Amino acid sequence: HLMVQYDVARYSGTIDCARQIVGELGVGVLWRGLGFTFLRDGLGLGCYFTAFELTRTAVSTAGGTGSGLVDTLVAGSAAGLAFWVVALPFDTLKAVVQTDLRPTASSHAAATTPHQAQTMATGATGTAATAATAGVAARGVSGM
Repeated sequence: HLMVQYDVARYSGTIDCARQIVGELGVGVLWRGLGFTFLRDGLGLGCYFTAFELTRTAVSTAGGTGSGLVDTLVAGSAAGLAFWVVALPFDTLKAVVQTDLRPTASSHAAATTPHQAQTMATGATGTAATAATAGVAARGVSGM
């Protein structure tokens, strides 16, 4: 969240960012995107090692270059390419999920004040939520 501040800087640093996010959305938000991370790394590394071994064997049996170093560099290049071809879609999904400021169902339960619950329920954050809550309270409207 700290690196995707598009308008006015909301966070003064890493600690402030973590404090505000955990305060608004609960501690569970720190693990958003973990499933996509496991998919990215699990599938990506499986493809990496498979491509590395297949390429190194193919280069060696085809005569190779006569240098174990060059054969390893070629195999490593193919392995890196195989990793990112498989991992990049999951990495993109992970980044989207991690930067999504909308609350999850579990974060509603983490709300400790009525203002936090309202902020999470409407998806509003910061001064917009405060202004909306204050405006409704000033008019005497209940049921927020």
